[in-house]
Amino acid sequence: MTDIQWAYSLEERGEKHLIDGMYKAHRAYLKFGVEGPAKLLADFLFFFGSSGVVFASAIERIGVNWDCLFIWGFHDGDLYSLARSSPTGITRIATPRENQS
Repeated sequence: MTDIQWAYSLEERGEKHLIDGMYKAHRAYLKFGVEGPAKLLADFLFFFGSSGVVFASAIERIGVNWDCLFIWGFHDGDLYSLARSSPTGITRIATPRENQS
């Protein structure tokens, strides 16, 4: 499947797979009083960036060799194309996509 629109209809979006250390890090930087846009930027860069690196690395390590588009995102609907696999290999792409549902 090459389009990500199907993901917007899922009831679960990976909440059970969040890394416990990320919760602890989030609580730690909130103690510094980070609020408003700065908090959103910290959440986006830290959590989203870290999870993208972990997920892309996992895809590469398991050696996916079929045609597939891998996506990742926040639970609120922000979804991004992370990598595309094919019989010839895996390409990281990390491209934003708008929710069009």
